[in-house]
Amino acid sequence: MPPQNIYIDDISYESPIIEHDSKEYNITEVIEASNYNNQNSEENHYFEQENNNNYLNINSLSSGKEQDNNGFITNPLFNTILLVTIICEFLLPWLLKFFYKKYNSLKMTLSVLGSPESPVRVIYNIWLVWLGFFLSFTAFVFFFSKKNISMVLSILILLSILCFSIGAGLIAGFFSVNESEYDETRASKIHNTCSAVGFTTLLFFPLFNGIISFKQSYILEGIINIISFILALIFFIIFIMGKKDKFKDTMFSYEGLWERLTLLSMYIPFIYQGIHSFF
Repeated sequence: MPPQNIYIDDISYESPIIEHDSKEYNITEVIEASNYNNQNSEENHYFEQENNNNYLNINSLSSGKEQDNNGFITNPLFNTILLVTIICEFLLPWLLKFFYKKYNSLKMTLSVLGSPESPVRVIYNIWLVWLGFFLSFTAFVFFFSKKNISMVLSILILLSILCFSIGAGLIAGFFSVNESEYDETRASKIHNTCSAVGFTTLLFFPLFNGIISFKQSYILEGIINIISFILALIFFIIFIMGKKDKFKDTMFSYEGLWERLTLLSMYIPFIYQGIHSFF
């Protein structure tokens, strides 16, 4: 290509020719190509920056969604109510026994406080309804906080807590047992059956929760859950054995004690969750 003439202030001169890789390039062409490349580079940088911003925005939305899903499990108010509820599960019966002279907290189950013979039956049965309502809500809180880790285990946790809250809480609050376990009525049969199912299902809650904790690499939480499951299983077996006649005059006959220890062991994951949320 012949050299081009460039005019600046009416001064005419020929643009020099640059040789590169055995090819001749006019310097004007080189400048134009350089400007074009710079413009493309700026545009590419702009689009890369926009893509990065969009990626960050998507991640922010995703993180916010996860926080929304886990909102209640980390909510201070929820965990405060959870801890207070667990404490009152043991504190309230201890206080009520002073108004029920026949009640023996070592040998009588908690349900006897709500029997027709109990002077504190209204208070305790209202408590059972509250316990059933709140733990039903808690069951769904745990489900939604764990479902992204393992849907199967989350459903098992939901069912284990929900069966207990409905059976040993809500239903037990409306259908009372009698003071003597040998005096069975229709209401006491419903109460005993639903409570037994509820206790049995909640027994496995620490196990399921412990497995999920290990899947999240929360080793300490997992160990605590597994230990609580083992303790709950031991105390529950002793509690069942205490109902048999051959263990009547042994330490196994302290049904009230073993029931409370079983409950405490099954509640350990709730206690850990409540305390851990504040640290």
